Amino acid sequence: MSAAKRSILIIDDDAVVAGIYRSKFERAGYTAEVALDGQAGFYRVMELRPNALLLDLMLPNIDGLDILKKIRAQKQFGRMPILVLTNSFLSEVALDAAKSGATEVFDKATATPEHLIEAANKALYLPLAHGISPSPEKPAAAPTGPAPIPPAARAPTPSPRPRAALPPRSTSEAAGPASSFLETAAQNLAQLRKNFQVLARETGDSERLEQLSQLRRKIHSISSHAAVEELRIIAQFASALEALVESLRLAPQNLNPSTIATLASSIDFLGELFENGRMPAIESPQPSNILVVDDQEVPRRNVVRALSTVKLSAISTESPEQALKLLSENRFDLVFLDVEMPGMSGFDLCARLRKLPLHRETPVVFVTALTEFQAKVRSKLSGGNEFIAKPFLIIELAVKALRHVLRQRLKLAAA
Repeated sequence: MSAAKRSILIIDDDAVVAGIYRSKFERAGYTAEVALDGQAGFYRVMELRPNALLLDLMLPNIDGLDILKKIRAQKQFGRMPILVLTNSFLSEVALDAAKSGATEVFDKATATPEHLIEAANKALYLPLAHGISPSPEKPAAAPTGPAPIPPAARAPTPSPRPRAALPPRSTSEAAGPASSFLETAAQNLAQLRKNFQVLARETGDSERLEQLSQLRRKIHSISSHAAVEELRIIAQFASALEALVESLRLAPQNLNPSTIATLASSIDFLGELFENGRMPAIESPQPSNILVVDDQEVPRRNVVRALSTVKLSAISTESPEQALKLLSENRFDLVFLDVEMPGMSGFDLCARLRKLPLHRETPVVFVTALTEFQAKVRSKLSGGNEFIAKPFLIIELAVKALRHVLRQRLKLAAA
């Protein structure tokens, strides 16, 4: 394909981020256009017939996955390269996108515009841009070619619709990639806290769903902006928090005192990251060392599994005595403790580990079925930092763990 025929449509509801993508693609020789919502994007695909499509799956109103399926249902777009952006912590969404015909699936929190240009060039059989190296990791890879779609699923080609308003080029090109994300961090954080406070006060199901949707969109925007500015840790944590909010939106019955507390502390921690976001000590990938203690195998495995979703490694044991030995010989970044264990309770183990020089300030999270008041009082008295209620959400525990590990890195960096 000649350079003159390269065109790409970008479907992303965040005008600033979409503008940055557009600017980058244009500099790489593409004709790039933007649609700010899924429906407008679908109609623009029909009108423009671009050579490639960049699609954010986390769209409001119309799900990006539905847009992907509708486009693939059109025979003329059966082989068009479609690059999709999603949240890697929502692994089922990434797998669904691959099955629905995505050419390649990217984690929006880690994929740079250069990686997207590289993937588009590769899909269109164009030379790779100078200086672009392959992406180090992608959350999912789609099979070659789109998934087959039954004829009954094919939608009729719609008539042309009015073109959606596009973001002004000055939004991204004048400001450049450093689009003052950290400069507006205080404003973003204030809005996020306002959204959360409204959510915490709501009691009706429909009102809570609306507030969860608004909260998710705001966190998604923060993650996207941080990613294009290569603020890796902020993007990673915001992406994990977005996944928690999305899981609560899909299952609002899980909105309880434990998840509310996790949301509150996580939003506060975003403020800490905004203040320290460019510190090399926290941007550099570092292995984690986490200890999980639970005498029951299934809960113990669930905790380790939750940690793996945010790429945190852990060792586990069923024995409090063995745990105490490990703690006396090794430094851990974080400890998860069950409460009711034979021989030594989690509260007793916590009190004893606090006497060890290596673990006087190590974060300790209790995993307990006790009531909120009981857990708060006893966890504080024994030296614990917080608790998570059984049965817990995998993504909630993962967010808690990531917050504690990153906060420890901030403390070490400050020291």
